[in-house]
Amino acid sequence: MTPVWIDPATLIDRRIYRIRSRNLVIGAWDAKSKGFIGLREKFGDVYLFTEYEHDLMGPPHGTARAVDDLGVDVPDDIVMDEYLRTSDGALCNNPALYDLLCQHEDRALQLRETEAEQHLAEIRAREAAMTPEQKAERERISRERMAEMRRRFEERDAEPR
Repeated sequence: MTPVWIDPATLIDRRIYRIRSRNLVIGAWDAKSKGFIGLREKFGDVYLFTEYEHDLMGPPHGTARAVDDLGVDVPDDIVMDEYLRTSDGALCNNPALYDLLCQHEDRALQLRETEAEQHLAEIRAREAAMTPEQKAERERISRERMAEMRRRFEERDAEPR
């Protein structure tokens, strides 16, 4: 099952999307930065983080693509930024955007689980439709690949360090 990406030209500013990226599950599209602001977890901390749209920014900076439009817009009174400046000029987190994204991340995770279940059902259906000859050929190829991997590991382990 090949993912179908949403064309970046059709992304709606301030809309929340389910995305495929290195670190985010969902993100609010920020047209100005050409990125998705979402919740990133790292070393036990969860914080707002921007990943940039793949087709607009290109590798290595573009790491995110929209998969589903969740139909939720960030209200105009919420600033589209990871951080806010306090009156004394210090940076602080953006709690309003953080809370909004938290509310919708569970829904995106449920969609991803449903997609994975559908993919698994497709694989099982293909396997059930295979002839005995096709199953034997698949098993032969699998054994050959495993033997090749073992050979490579043994060669690597035999190299002086």
